[in-house]
Amino acid sequence: GSGGRYSSGGGGGVGVGGGGGGGGGVGGSSGATTTTPTTTAAAATAEAPIRLNFARACIATGARPAVPNIKGIATTNYLTNTTIFNLCQLPKRLVVIGAGAIGCELAQAFSLFGSSVHLLARSTVLGREDADARELVAAALRHDGVTIYENVVVTEIETTTTTPQYYEDAQIVATAAPTTTTTTTTTTTTKSTEAAAHKVHIKVTTTTGTVEQHTILADRILIAAGRKANVEHLGLENAGVEYTTSGVKVNDHLQTTNNAIYAAGDVVGRFKFTHVSDAHARMVIRNALFFGSAKASALTIPWCTFTTPEVA
Repeated sequence: GSGGRYSSGGGGGVGVGGGGGGGGGVGGSSGATTTTPTTTAAAATAEAPIRLNFARACIATGARPAVPNIKGIATTNYLTNTTIFNLCQLPKRLVVIGAGAIGCELAQAFSLFGSSVHLLARSTVLGREDADARELVAAALRHDGVTIYENVVVTEIETTTTTPQYYEDAQIVATAAPTTTTTTTTTTTTKSTEAAAHKVHIKVTTTTGTVEQHTILADRILIAAGRKANVEHLGLENAGVEYTTSGVKVNDHLQTTNNAIYAAGDVVGRFKFTHVSDAHARMVIRNALFFGSAKASALTIPWCTFTTPEVA
């Protein structure tokens, strides 16, 4: 089972599927039913499919960063948690779309490196956590120079002809970014007067219920809006395996709607963590091969957000 906050989102599937949302599909042979113990997987190639017979299989195709449907986003050369670590220079202005664990961790890190960071939350910062924990983290982010917008709808992203602005290597220092100047009217919010590569247009609903419009200048944009299960192009419907955009449907034993096929890791549940994928893989081995009865509902699942302070 694959998974992890900063993994590539793929990982090798066991039996059915491959890495990163690709891999082999499930063949549409007559043996792919819930009553026949031997099922067939067809791995398509340029020449001919390769068919593998199996008594049990596991779908472990993982998940990938989810990209929201925002006008203009396709032209931004946006970053995700799997590509941001390939940066060789520090962007002067970074807009982070999404304020979950990944968004908060990276927003704080880049602000401390010296970037001007704007963090955009659809509702609140770290919405999964308790209110007092959210408030502590939000206060720490602001202290470290991050500008936070909550209750945000990103309406459009404009890409200009300006080259993204980066700091020279010698200027990268681990200090907080300067204070941001904002207003409550329609405005351009920025920590630099230099021309920017992108203009991010947002609508913010205030605590009084009014809607404000802002334009934020950005040199790079980080998408941290959750993860999407890799269920496409696998031919699961040919084998009677039901799935939705959220992932493969499984019972408490991680068995799909085809009782010869199991699923584990990020492709299954809402808890997309490496340690959950590890636990799922162990459960599938027991249940599929050794007549086990391990239940996913029996798992106690801890998690930690690696901001400063940390939340666990």
